[in-house]
Amino acid sequence: MIRVLHVSDLHFHKNQSNNEQLKLTDKIFKAGFGSNDYLLLTGDITDDGDKGQFREATNAVQAFSPRILAVPGNHDYGPVGNFYSESCARYFDNVFCKNLNIPAGFLAKKAPAVTLLSDNQGTEVVAIGLNSNSKTSDITDFARGEVGETQLKALDKILTDARYEGKPKLVYLHHRPQPCSVFLALNDYEDLMSVVHNRVDVLCFGHSGGDLQKDESTAARVMAVREKPYGVRYLLNANSSVAARKYFEITFDQGKLKGVTIK
Repeated sequence: MIRVLHVSDLHFHKNQSNNEQLKLTDKIFKAGFGSNDYLLLTGDITDDGDKGQFREATNAVQAFSPRILAVPGNHDYGPVGNFYSESCARYFDNVFCKNLNIPAGFLAKKAPAVTLLSDNQGTEVVAIGLNSNSKTSDITDFARGEVGETQLKALDKILTDARYEGKPKLVYLHHRPQPCSVFLALNDYEDLMSVVHNRVDVLCFGHSGGDLQKDESTAARVMAVREKPYGVRYLLNANSSVAARKYFEITFDQGKLKGVTIK
């Protein structure tokens, strides 16, 4: 059996005393983290991509290494999540991911990170991380993102690869692949959802609250399991995982997706 424990938007600060995120990571670790478990972080691990913030994040999750999956959020790539910084992007790949043995290389180059999870008992899961950040210095872009044509073509190729046929597939990114505020939008979410339609079991993300049925109100920011939207079995938004002090537990067993619960 394989478990993927999904959280997002940890937003680590430099000052450890201000990091409520530690209560969530401590809860996950104390609940039991086995040899076939993986911690999934869907971006905004830090506030500003600052080295001190990354150090705090590293200290908080290093007990889960080497079974951590992660993609960067807009806040990991630069100040206040509005400005792209090449140095922050490289630090995410070359220092943060490398130190924690996270299979997320080349994310700064906008290429999918593919990991085959296995319990050595017949269950294998294809986990695919996407970089949804935009390389922009224009403040008017705010916190919008884009997967991009090149990365979408690469994703399509992965999903049709004969080596992965019949295996459950989990795709994860930071930006929300649904309609949302123009200041937070994933510009090409419709293209992404067209590629994954009826081909992906679970799609994980964070970035902003809300869901398919509600607006951007506070009530809509509560974590919930969304079943069968957009031709994907489960759509999981962990944006409010720190505030709710909860996480998604995604379970795969006997070669199939068993289900999703909130812990």
